Amino acid sequence: FVCDMSNAGNALGQMQSNQSFDNLAIVNDGLNLASGYLSCTGNLIIAAGGGSNNKLYSSDGNSGINVSGNVSIATDATYEPDDDTATIEGDFNMAGGFIGRNALDLNGTDENVTCGTGSSVNLLNNFTLEGWINPAEINTEMLFLSRGVTSNADSNWSFGITSQKIRLKKEGKANIDTGDVITAADKWYHVVVTVDDTDGVYFYLDGKLVDISDDTQACYSSVGDLYIGQRWDGGEMFEGTIARSSIWSTVLTEAEIREMMFYDWAAVSGSSIDQTDCVGWYEFNDIITGTTVSDMSGSGNTGTLSSTDCWAGAGTFTKGTSTVKMVGTGEIKAR
Repeated sequence: FVCDMSNAGNALGQMQSNQSFDNLAIVNDGLNLASGYLSCTGNLIIAAGGGSNNKLYSSDGNSGINVSGNVSIATDATYEPDDDTATIEGDFNMAGGFIGRNALDLNGTDENVTCGTGSSVNLLNNFTLEGWINPAEINTEMLFLSRGVTSNADSNWSFGITSQKIRLKKEGKANIDTGDVITAADKWYHVVVTVDDTDGVYFYLDGKLVDISDDTQACYSSVGDLYIGQRWDGGEMFEGTIARSSIWSTVLTEAEIREMMFYDWAAVSGSSIDQTDCVGWYEFNDIITGTTVSDMSGSGNTGTLSSTDCWAGAGTFTKGTSTVKMVGTGEIKAR
């Protein structure tokens, strides 16, 4: 269940009673537990956009959380339990990521990831590009996945946003855009594009189909590098946070896209989704003192950060007089 409070006028949502979920993601502003208990049989994600209310907290006391899976506090988000008790069976991740351990925070000027020239991502048609992004700006073109070299005719594709739209560039052939669906900066969005030689181009936002193009032409072939955080020519650099990005050599269905919205690689491996179709998976589990970004798909498209400054900041845990009970085999993960 995704609890998106971004339309609440920058006001915290408030629970009126005890609530139970399988998996819960609180994104873009926060949630007041009041005096209720929040239970999850799966994972709890506390992620934030902008604003001062980007937290999970209790105003009344006598509340708490009971999570059978993992609890993740994303960069810029806060968990403020006051005097509550948090019972967690999985990992308690405060390192900044909410899919993997960490996330990227790129400055839009000179920060990116270069992932090599592997042929597995030389995709011309029938593929999927995907990511969790939090853009700092929405009225300019910023691309977070791209592959190419030298010229448009030597390049595959680029994917990102432009002027409140989601954009796929079939390099040298077409710029394909949605309508104005990216409504605010400093907000998390799950963006996906599928490219099909029969059905055309489908765009998904937060698990929902938002636009279709009948463009079925194939992209150019390329031997260029794969980049995260910029176009292949060094332009249209992404400013903001990226929590996950992946590339698939197949057209994922809407059901598969919705299923894997909050999956890490381990969850994909244990799902009905065919993981062998994934040719690039970046959830940023890597050590923040280094510049290596692992491709967890096993395709070997390992990334290299331009700088260790690219890592996002940690999430915030304001302990107060609360108690955290680790009752399973999970770990407390901090920076």
